[in-house]
Amino acid sequence: MPYGNTPNIRNATGSGIAIISDRPSPPSPAASGGRWNCPLPVGGVNCCLRFFRKVRLMGEAVDKVVGKVVVKKARKLSRRTKAGIAVIAACLAAGGIWYYMAGQRHWPETVLDLGNNVQMRLVLIPAGKFMMGSPATEAGRGSDEGPQHEVTISKPFYMGVFEVTQEQYEQVMGNNPSSFKGAKNPVETVSWDDAIGFCRKLSARTGKKVMLPTEAQWEYACRAGTTTTFHTGDALEPGQANADFPANPGVWDTIMAWVGKFLPQKAKTNQTTPAGSFPPNDFGLYDMHGNVWEWCSDWYGEDYYANSPKTDPQGPDSGLARVLRGGGWGYDPQYCRSADRGRDDPVNRLGYYVGFRVVVLSGVD
Repeated sequence: MPYGNTPNIRNATGSGIAIISDRPSPPSPAASGGRWNCPLPVGGVNCCLRFFRKVRLMGEAVDKVVGKVVVKKARKLSRRTKAGIAVIAACLAAGGIWYYMAGQRHWPETVLDLGNNVQMRLVLIPAGKFMMGSPATEAGRGSDEGPQHEVTISKPFYMGVFEVTQEQYEQVMGNNPSSFKGAKNPVETVSWDDAIGFCRKLSARTGKKVMLPTEAQWEYACRAGTTTTFHTGDALEPGQANADFPANPGVWDTIMAWVGKFLPQKAKTNQTTPAGSFPPNDFGLYDMHGNVWEWCSDWYGEDYYANSPKTDPQGPDSGLARVLRGGGWGYDPQYCRSADRGRDDPVNRLGYYVGFRVVVLSGVD
């Protein structure tokens, strides 16, 4: 399994890396309840609709708990009081819309035409600097995430807004190896070699240099200017990513889970979810935490950070395993952290846990 920094045993074998775990495996596709359907989010309008739906659902729940007495008292409120409440509600709604729109950086995008009305959106990730790895105090941290060090990404690049979907993979490769079928779901059950084959064929088809991201590019894009454990903050909550959240959550997680059960795209799924089911980061990238692990181009080196280049690191020259990032639907949020490092043999197809996304280098000044 493509575990990141876990207490599990990891053994080198003649053919690559075997990652052995005493942790129970996530459920099989047969136990997942079938295909998961969810519409893609449609910007601020859809966000507002979901917000108002949450408010309505919460209001209905409160009405059931408190009883009809609250409703009767509310009807007796004066017109002035009702008007005041309406103004406050309107201000809150306007503030929510402003907050949502302010958080959406409209970075330039490009679109690759894959044929048969199948397209791939990529967003421009600007050049910049960031702190790669995790501080010694970060919960769940592994020794291979340090030392934390400054890295410069010297050139901008385009990155897939979504993980490569099944319809995109099938359009390029002519097959769909995924266990959880769904045109908009990420492709999974793919090896590193499969992902490289996809990049080569798409490069030939489009005339662009399509590649897997380096590990440094991936973490830089995932963080999107943040320095916290996740791009969402120091915690990952239900409703923010498709991950295996704890069985005994805290109060906030319990509240979010309760709200989420009314919203299919926020409910725990026990399988992959369609691209765009959860909010993006500040670069406009979706599912950088959870859903499926994502292959990177680098060989894995446990001590690589100690001597890696400060500018555009490409990973070790050789190795037994390739890097995996981002965690997946069957993994605890600690394995979905921005700095968490997973790895596996490049020829392995790790069931329904692993997919990838691509970067495009050509045409970027």
